[in-house]
Amino acid sequence: MGILEHLLMTQGKTMDAYVEFMNAKDAWKCVSRRRSRVLGNRHLSLDVVDPAELMKDVFPRAKGIVWDGVIPNISPDKSEFGAKTEIISREELVLIVNHARTPHRV
Repeated sequence: MGILEHLLMTQGKTMDAYVEFMNAKDAWKCVSRRRSRVLGNRHLSLDVVDPAELMKDVFPRAKGIVWDGVIPNISPDKSEFGAKTEIISREELVLIVNHARTPHRV
């Protein structure tokens, strides 16, 4: 079973984590066995979510984008977002590059 994990960080604290499974059957199997657990002093809640929800959390500041699963599409409603369309901002891109240069810094 291939698994890919996504940890989402907010101001230095892990808030959400996503685990990708190779197929929905494996995901539902894991969740049905372990829907609610305690890890240390943290309560964990497991659920299966649509890939579009993951993308919205990974790219929370995306402008003018509508997610079709993991595929970004330009929103047909330009009035909602204005003329600008971006998945990540220039500031976020600078932060990503800086993190790649010094990954040991948090």
